[in-house]
Amino acid sequence: MCWRLLDMAVIAAEALKKKKSDFYLGKVYQATFFVDVTLPHTLASLETCMRTGREIVELPETAF
Repeated sequence: MCWRLLDMAVIAAEALKKKKSDFYLGKVYQATFFVDVTLPHTLASLETCMRTGREIVELPETAF
């Protein structure tokens, strides 16, 4: 989703150089907001999935 928004923002930024438009400005702001809010959560989730800790797997059954 982010890369599509970024594509649209690049096109909108080029169009804004030629003519001021709230529509194009909205595309840039939308992409900026979404990327700033979504990517940190996505990266944090990836780090959690890729961590090397195996505490849960190595925990003996008697620990419960």
